Amino acid sequence: MSIISLPVVKVKKMKTIEIYKNRSKPVISFEFFPPRNGESLDGIYSTFDRLKKFKPAFITVTGGALGSQRGGTIAIVGSLKRKYKIEGVVHLTCANKSKQDLENMLMEIKYNDIENVLALRGDPPRDSRKFIPHPQGYGYAYELVAHIKGMNEGKYFGDKEGTFFEGLPAGFCVSVAGYPEGHPECNPSGNCFDYLKMKVDAGADYIMTQMFFDAEKFLEFRERAVKIGVNVPIIPGIMPVQRYNQVNFLLRQMGISIPNDFRKKLDANQKDADAVKKVCFEHDLSMVKELIAAEVPGLHFFTMNHPEATEKLLNEIK
Repeated sequence: MSIISLPVVKVKKMKTIEIYKNRSKPVISFEFFPPRNGESLDGIYSTFDRLKKFKPAFITVTGGALGSQRGGTIAIVGSLKRKYKIEGVVHLTCANKSKQDLENMLMEIKYNDIENVLALRGDPPRDSRKFIPHPQGYGYAYELVAHIKGMNEGKYFGDKEGTFFEGLPAGFCVSVAGYPEGHPECNPSGNCFDYLKMKVDAGADYIMTQMFFDAEKFLEFRERAVKIGVNVPIIPGIMPVQRYNQVNFLLRQMGISIPNDFRKKLDANQKDADAVKKVCFEHDLSMVKELIAAEVPGLHFFTMNHPEATEKLLNEIK
């Protein structure tokens, strides 16, 4: 019996931090949201097909949002990487996972030829305002960052609790979240910056921020972060909006503010959907131009699997 030898397909890998280090202009990247369990990936594929003309440097895929948990994040990143030959970042949260669960998921990421992870604590469940960690898990993102960096040094959990063994370095690039207007659970004294510094000190390579509607909030956040010794790239997260109710939902859920002039224009046109789209587009465009003028390393667009608003915005700034 003859044995057929199949060719080994080598998937090209790149750490996303290297993209920022080697940039000549702001790096464009996109975020996608997993479909509900039981639905297809057509929405993600069609969104990327509309946006690929802007030559994004990489994509990210969430694991859910606002307490929802969806499957397939690692597989979706792998699928996009194989289909479009684009680098991907997996969102990995501590929610409902033990430390061993997280290490096992990180190995699954590695074995899928993915080496970029966004390390997150995760949101509380939808029916709760408080994050409750797994009994054998982590309560803070900096602990997950430290775990990944330990794997990068070849340190893995042993068979018995509290033991470790030496293995091959995992080779992950680790990004973390930043909150220009503070995390909803931060106290008024501003301990968000303490946690931000802890994540960077634990080994984060760069920071990707939550969305915001005011460029000045981001620039103030960046300035304050630099003052406390945060010396990694800080990437603004942008969500182009189109609907009046969408803006109000985001304000309630994310704990973010809105500039007065934008608020007044939205309220004045709230019954005219086309006028609201125009107001939102003009505001988003002005904000993005201000960020580019401030020499941000990149722009990360939260597409929510709907390409229209992001496409229109990028057509104006390309």
